[in-house]
Amino acid sequence: MLRFSLLACLLLLSGCMQIRTELQMKNPEVKPLLKGRDCVTLIMGLGYGANTIEEALKHGIPADSDDRYTPRIRATIKRIHSIALIEEYFIIAGERCILVEGE
Repeated sequence: MLRFSLLACLLLLSGCMQIRTELQMKNPEVKPLLKGRDCVTLIMGLGYGANTIEEALKHGIPADSDDRYTPRIRATIKRIHSIALIEEYFIIAGERCILVEGE
């Protein structure tokens, strides 16, 4: 019974979350053709590491692609359209990323 109660509390009190915070105004002169991210994994709100814009600039993939885990040729982003901080959580795990979009 105790296990069921704990499982029920976990399922009822947990949830999903995605927050996007724009760190700079979008530059209308630069098209968002590429996007690059640098992420840190979080477990129960705790994580270790640093996200840097420089690393996100090095890992540019086409902006219309959602598959960031498949190895592919990556391009360096030279001009910045926007920079955002993204936090995604599901139950007890998540990640915090810096997202850079540009050309």
